[in-house]
Amino acid sequence: MKEPIITKSLTNKITRMILRTMPIIPGPELYDLFIELKDGKKTINSKIEQAYKALKETSNLVADLESDLIERTEKVKELKETYEEYSKLAEIEEDKIQPLISQLEKTVGKSRNVERVVSFFINLIAGLLLFIIGIWAGPTVKDWIWPKEKIEQMENIQGLKENVKPKIENSQPSPTDK
Repeated sequence: MKEPIITKSLTNKITRMILRTMPIIPGPELYDLFIELKDGKKTINSKIEQAYKALKETSNLVADLESDLIERTEKVKELKETYEEYSKLAEIEEDKIQPLISQLEKTVGKSRNVERVVSFFINLIAGLLLFIIGIWAGPTVKDWIWPKEKIEQMENIQGLKENVKPKIENSQPSPTDK
């Protein structure tokens, strides 16, 4: 932005020179007082405007905070009412259910020992049945997994190994022969 050709300070100097030419009246001093009063008025007005803007912003902020607080207090009241309703329901239901709970605990406590004895005998019988089935079905399962042909082959292989071992042992020189 270009500065004007005649600035404010130049205008002030020219005005002071013109006022000095007037006899008897202290023109430049009166002009300086006039300028200071004018500038003082501007600074006071600007300060008042700044204070007004700050107060306006503060009042807006306070109004926002007030509305937020009102909204939150309403939510807290609703939650408190809901909590009170549920706590009353819980007390009523607890009074109604307490006899039922005590009856169930008595029934479960008595039947617990009976269930343990019954499950012990069931497990004992199941174990005996599996043992007997294992003894009875053992040879059948063995024949199915290891047919007789494989067993005979394995016995032949073992017999060969036993025959080979003594021959190998006899053919090796003993350490005392040296």
